[in-house]
Amino acid sequence: DLILNNEIEMCRNGFQTFRPGMLEEAFRVLLEEKLDFLKLSYSEFHGDHHTNFAHYHVTENEYQQYFASGTQTRIDYIAGHKNLSYLVGDVFYSNWPTLTSVQGNEAFQGLPGHMTEAQLMAHVFRLQKRKAFKAGVLLASPIVHSRRFNYDRSEFRENLS
Repeated sequence: DLILNNEIEMCRNGFQTFRPGMLEEAFRVLLEEKLDFLKLSYSEFHGDHHTNFAHYHVTENEYQQYFASGTQTRIDYIAGHKNLSYLVGDVFYSNWPTLTSVQGNEAFQGLPGHMTEAQLMAHVFRLQKRKAFKAGVLLASPIVHSRRFNYDRSEFRENLS
């Protein structure tokens, strides 16, 4: 239910939702910045990148070390490529659409196949803290969460242990 927006408008955070050539430019950003992944949307149905959702899924010690002063996304820098702005920093891993590099995929090799999105989010966060994973997110929101079904949160796979 995550699809490309084809309407020229602004998301709730004031970012563009569509521009011809945006995906091609995003791919150039992934390569030129040597990112492990580039998330394709800043805003989504359930949240956005003002908050680093990894804070929900790390240990108490990690929370105290990295989030004691707040849960905002840590930003290394903001840059642009051909009028496409993006940020690089502790961008949380999620099942939102991303472009992932070969080296980014390698970070998931050898992990148990039953890991939830929450566990993967914590895994990537730990890699980021060791400077072993570089992620970015567009300062654009070309993905629409066209939710057709609303599930009770207790049914979400992320809530299963």
